[in-house]
Amino acid sequence: MDNLDRTNVVQAALAKWTLNHQLKIIGMLSENEELDDFEALSRGFRESKAATSILFTMVYLFGLQCGPIMQT
Repeated sequence: MDNLDRTNVVQAALAKWTLNHQLKIIGMLSENEELDDFEALSRGFRESKAATSILFTMVYLFGLQCGPIMQT
């Protein structure tokens, strides 16, 4: 596992924690419920994360092919 993989794992954990927290604040989840308690919500979270990861991978690879103009 390289640094990018570890970063993605941490980002996903923080995103999931934040989404759980926000859903509790607006009353969509009770204090004892979690996103993982609802299969459709949990699946949607995983699928959106996967789609975003693919998009960022494509942008990263495209940026490498474009040369130093696209790289930061």
